[in-house]
Amino acid sequence: LVCHGWNAVAGGAAPDLRYSPVITDAATFRAIVKEGALKPNGMPPFPQFNDKELEDLRFYLRTRAQQAQDEETALP
Repeated sequence: LVCHGWNAVAGGAAPDLRYSPVITDAATFRAIVKEGALKPNGMPPFPQFNDKELEDLRFYLRTRAQQAQDEETALP
């Protein structure tokens, strides 16, 4: 929330995850979020997430990505 924004809409401090290709690949998502692959870039690891929580988060972000696409299409 603090870094990636409310409802995954970036607030400027970190990337907008709705547009990240990382959310489409479970292994890459795990490496970054749980294992800390981007820790040198400022993304802390979250090893406390179990496998279900990690997948729930990834699918939430994928849902938000689809909603963002739908919202953009609906704009006049």
